[in-house]
Amino acid sequence: PTQEATIGSYYEASIRGSDISMTSAFWFQGNKTEIDVTENFGYTTASTEVDDYYYKQRSEMKSNTHSFSQGWDNDIKTPMDAELDAESDHKFFTYGVYWKDKNTIIMYLNGVAVNTMTPGEDFDKAQYMYFDTETFEWQGYPIINNLKDPDRNTMYVNWVRSYKLVDDDNQDTTTVPDDTITVPPVTPDEPDTTTAITKQISPINSEMITLYPNPTTKQISVSASANGKLILANVKGNEIATLKSGVNNISELKAGIYFIILKNSNGIQAVRNFYKLK
Repeated sequence: PTQEATIGSYYEASIRGSDISMTSAFWFQGNKTEIDVTENFGYTTASTEVDDYYYKQRSEMKSNTHSFSQGWDNDIKTPMDAELDAESDHKFFTYGVYWKDKNTIIMYLNGVAVNTMTPGEDFDKAQYMYFDTETFEWQGYPIINNLKDPDRNTMYVNWVRSYKLVDDDNQDTTTVPDDTITVPPVTPDEPDTTTAITKQISPINSEMITLYPNPTTKQISVSASANGKLILANVKGNEIATLKSGVNNISELKAGIYFIILKNSNGIQAVRNFYKLK
């Protein structure tokens, strides 16, 4: 049966957009409401200027909400952007949305909250998830040769994940496996007894580290595609703990953004972030 998207849930997808003048979109729609997690264009036929509006359609995460109970002519929009570190068709990005409550929609890029939206009307009714690609006259129509080019004409969705937050009272019945590592309590930016392993920290080669769920509350499963030490760090680059490949208990961490660093004898190989909820 078709599952509804509802309040209190988090949804994310790993997407690499197409490189033609069509959308690569991840969105939700219900009864007179819509959440656009991202809607990017590839190569546009409307303009060739690098710094203009059309180019930004492929270099930013383009998010929005729509409230159209009074019809599309009276649509209430909340457009927001987040800069990508590459064009949307050059690599996979993880786009996510946390439908926190009827008045709060939080957008995520590669596991980091980048924008918080307040819809024009209460978002208290179920919606449904969509992935699609379509044309818009204002963006220019795709070139026939590009439509026929398999290296340009495809929007890729690597995976889709959904999570539903539940009360702690309901979660406590799940025991943490005996072989997991328990991370000690620490605030996201607490430097007191931790070691700074890098002065600046941001995601690099994040595809080398697999982790889920993200966001998370109690546990996180981690693996890497290369040998090395898996280090848990805060936003200041301070080492908090060494993680194991597998399930790790992080229930004692305070809420906030954290990073997992893959490091070996050649230095830092990859960094990926995640969000710890209360």
